[in-house]
Amino acid sequence: MLTERNWIIAHRGDWWPIPEAQNSLAAIEAAFQAGYSVETDVRRQPDGRLVLSHDPLIAGKEYPPFYSLVDLMGRYSEAALFLNVKEPYTEWLITNPFLVREMQHRVYVFDFGLCNADPFAVARDPMLNALQLLKRVSDRVENESETASWTGTWMDQWDSDWVDPVIINYYKKKGPVFLVSPELHGRSLSQFHLSQWTEASGLCTDFPHAVQTWRSAL
Repeated sequence: MLTERNWIIAHRGDWWPIPEAQNSLAAIEAAFQAGYSVETDVRRQPDGRLVLSHDPLIAGKEYPPFYSLVDLMGRYSEAALFLNVKEPYTEWLITNPFLVREMQHRVYVFDFGLCNADPFAVARDPMLNALQLLKRVSDRVENESETASWTGTWMDQWDSDWVDPVIINYYKKKGPVFLVSPELHGRSLSQFHLSQWTEASGLCTDFPHAVQTWRSAL
């Protein structure tokens, strides 16, 4: 479970104001050093290796290796990680290293409808069933998507700031609720938003330092 210290989730690391640094190991480590959690994206290269990238991979481009992220997590015992699984059927490859190192309690896994993963396989496998799988809920069609044995909610706000305290507390009956901040979708984030979302378990944002300052003032 997240603590007050890492309630803030740095979206693709602490990279602002250098967009090229997103999902880099340096940006992720900077976020961990500042006491934030991190959300990052995992894809699989044609050769089978896992790397960090939000967008589809470009041939010939170098990407941060996923297993270097696993090693980095091992060096920060209080760090929490949110993994957006981008490639179908990679959930076991992604989660197994954390299970082996007994770090699964600090790792949350989510994606779009589990990225075509086999929910029955997840339910059958006691190791996978121990993971913290987040159900995605949003103001678009994926708000009906399910995971097998989901233990929390990842709430996206694509087109409007639709999440309010009533909605947060409804989903908290199942487990922790993590919100996606509006600036990730081209809208503004304000201190008023934070005052409405104090019951959330975490906020994924491009501006972790600003959120920390605003939240301290609430």
